[in-house]
Amino acid sequence: MTELAATERALMTALNTIREVIERWPDLAQAKIKGTPRPTISGKRRDIASIEEGEGLGAIPAPIHLDILDAMSRIVMDADMLHERIAQTVGHPRLEHAASALADPRPFLIYAAELLTEATEIDPEVADDARETAGRMRSTILAKLGEVFDGQELDAICPFCIGQTFTKPAGERTLRVRLVPSRILEGEQEFVITCENEVGCKPFSAECDMWVRGRPAWPWSQWEWLAEKLLPTRAA
Repeated sequence: MTELAATERALMTALNTIREVIERWPDLAQAKIKGTPRPTISGKRRDIASIEEGEGLGAIPAPIHLDILDAMSRIVMDADMLHERIAQTVGHPRLEHAASALADPRPFLIYAAELLTEATEIDPEVADDARETAGRMRSTILAKLGEVFDGQELDAICPFCIGQTFTKPAGERTLRVRLVPSRILEGEQEFVITCENEVGCKPFSAECDMWVRGRPAWPWSQWEWLAEKLLPTRAA
């Protein structure tokens, strides 16, 4: 793949992912008050004498999910930083800073989507940065909504080993979603798809440039490319 083609692919992936984050943000915002209440301390003071025997602080349901609030704040920060990077590249005024950690990131994302093509023409590296940032936001949303989870098995066959194992000549489902330490941000994690074929899977270097514990892995930015190569279970 030529450098120009790689930049164009990164640009299109980034734009599509940014649009998906914009569309899914309301789902994440709503999820902070959905589901089973998490054990935590509510903001309401309680007299210790009113707490019955056996009742602990964990019995007080939280009105919101703190882990989702944390995810929302990280998305806001990423969206703000991405839009500022693009604004500096094209020389346009940036938007006002987020009023709080839980502000709506969509204005930043819309700004980024509208000017990303122009920014990429000036600095091709912006496309890769935008793809990585948007992918991180997308992964966070999917994980918090339970649509992607660690250990999830894909209903498809690896196109590189054809699912050939000790017990099957072909067609074994060996692809899994895994949550691994981020290669970009220390202390963060990212989702990848790994082939966990017990007999080994050895794609060419042009087909895989990431390995996790000796297994080929594909980060979110390559999922669209990988999806085009996956084999349906029936075909295998």
